[in-house]
Amino acid sequence: MRQTKKIGIFIGAFLGVFLWIVLLWSGIAFLAQDNQEPAENPTGTVVTREVPEGEESTLATYEVEEGVVNFSSEEDIDAEERENYEKIWKEVVPLFPPEFLDKITKYQIITDGKDGLLAFVEKQWPADNWTLGIDSTDSIQEDGSFHKDFKGTVVHEIAHIIALESGQMDSEAQGTYTVEEGRLKEEAYLNQYYQKFWSSMDSSYDEEHPERYYRGHPDEFVSEYAATNPVEDFAETFLYFVEEDRPTGNTIRDQKILFMYEYPQLVEYRKSMREQL
Repeated sequence: MRQTKKIGIFIGAFLGVFLWIVLLWSGIAFLAQDNQEPAENPTGTVVTREVPEGEESTLATYEVEEGVVNFSSEEDIDAEERENYEKIWKEVVPLFPPEFLDKITKYQIITDGKDGLLAFVEKQWPADNWTLGIDSTDSIQEDGSFHKDFKGTVVHEIAHIIALESGQMDSEAQGTYTVEEGRLKEEAYLNQYYQKFWSSMDSSYDEEHPERYYRGHPDEFVSEYAATNPVEDFAETFLYFVEEDRPTGNTIRDQKILFMYEYPQLVEYRKSMREQL
């Protein structure tokens, strides 16, 4: 009798543990399926449109040739989405100086949910080709209008290409500023900018916490983000150079914007971009 009871208890316990394992495994499988990365089809288009907040996802990638995008190449994009992607591209193109638009060979639609990253550029190695990425969620608002910072962000990204394209580089240069894209020429815009405004930066500057330096030196930068590093400082300053009238003051912030006026080519870019803002 006791033996039978023990066996019954053992079997019951075994079944209970087995059922618990099954339920646990089912829950894990469900979570894994729910959180898996969107699968890409052979063309590179991400089919899944649900994007966890804060996680960057690629929705579409298009080849670009001489400023022309073949939007019909992505068959899995529905008509409404494609219309938005075309709308974004048409808004972007007039902002680009032609010689830099020709360097864009990939147009990527991404999103990281609401807010966050709005746009980026990325050099494709080893050629001097660039990818332009745009967050479609942040670019076009619910009423169909563009985000107020959309064009300004694109100008900022164009400034990166202006400063970092291969014509600004010289691998054999000595003592010039070096960035991820290579060593800058002596006469490169960004190298001259770095030598003038960053090479003798106050010792209190901490690259790990640039916002602290900015709070104590707001008259040295056009924005807090500009204090991140010389590359972002140049791009942000270029944006304010395009958007604002010529400064009349003499703060370091003003001097940085006035630096841009020393280059006739940058002044030409400013003129053409302002006509589109």
